[in-house]
Amino acid sequence: MRKKEEILRFKNKKELFGYLKEIFNDSQIILIHGSTALVPVKNFSDFDIEVYGKVIKKPHYEIAFIGRKPVLITAYFYRYQKGKNISVPKTIQMIKGKYTDKVAQREPQTKYSEGKYGTKEKMKRECQLVTDFCFKYFRSKETKYLKYIQKRII
Repeated sequence: MRKKEEILRFKNKKELFGYLKEIFNDSQIILIHGSTALVPVKNFSDFDIEVYGKVIKKPHYEIAFIGRKPVLITAYFYRYQKGKNISVPKTIQMIKGKYTDKVAQREPQTKYSEGKYGTKEKMKRECQLVTDFCFKYFRSKETKYLKYIQKRII
């Protein structure tokens, strides 16, 4: 059994996607949105994943390596609703299931607001945000991301 603090290593995105299907196997839809879904992996890439299933779970955060490149995996969970199959937008890669009008119509909202979170979950979220902003700064060198980090650590 894998230790909680062990950092996983994948050869490529295809292997990572297989892992996501495995750990979220009880879901109906798994998708990745944003540029990382479609472009080659870079150092400090972040994978924004939406998982649709019967049960809304707490967010899943994980750091992994693809090759020698560290990446951040962030998965949010939503309740699955049947809908009409539609074309997948160019900014989304489907890992499992079919893209539907119900997924497309999901209200953009603070993803973390879907559910009640205790102190431990709130702390995990803050750590994930700091990591995400660090990764964004490392990729872009834009100092605005350091301000978002500073806000959370002082």
